[in-house]
Amino acid sequence: MAVPGQISLDGEWLFTEGFSKDTKEFPSQRYSTIKVPFGWNRQENQKRRAMGTGTYYLRVLAPPSANVLEMKIGAIATAYEFYINGKLIQKTGEIGESPEKMHPVWKPQFIRFDVKDDTLNFVIKVSNFHFRDGGIVESLYLSGPNKIFIEYRKALLRTFFIMGALLIMALYHFALYAIRPSESSILWFALLAITVSVRLLFSGDHHSYMIFEDI
Repeated sequence: MAVPGQISLDGEWLFTEGFSKDTKEFPSQRYSTIKVPFGWNRQENQKRRAMGTGTYYLRVLAPPSANVLEMKIGAIATAYEFYINGKLIQKTGEIGESPEKMHPVWKPQFIRFDVKDDTLNFVIKVSNFHFRDGGIVESLYLSGPNKIFIEYRKALLRTFFIMGALLIMALYHFALYAIRPSESSILWFALLAITVSVRLLFSGDHHSYMIFEDI
């Protein structure tokens, strides 16, 4: 979800199948437009398999007087390399042209980069041989410095607060069930509270992937 100060990069991007050799300029070969964030296999009037490789392109005008920008990169299925004006900024997993050559990683990322040009050419090489949808399946956001990171920390604190409250409720009801074992609804409520608290780590901003690096 976007917050004040963030710009959503949802919309139409350029797209070519396979890996582009040029990571600095836009493609000279045939390309199509593709909607982000949707799997490349779920585009209207386009027939494309989920398993495969592709390259995304987007040109962004940098805000005036911007020296540093931040980005929140949602999950991209299931490995990618992200270039800005030809420079590799972020790499998640290992891209490859076959299941044996790639290593999938499902993980949102938060990055910060220096702005040296008025125009930013985003090039994202993606490979997917492991997930039902391929490509950019979650939104990307752009902001000035100390906006995205601060909002993410606030969201993480809110999640921990809710988790703590749910776990306290679960412990209370487990103790209550120990006293009144005939009332099974108390046990089910405790189990539900634990389940919801754990699920909070794996939904929304996928905090579990940021906390546990090896997931």
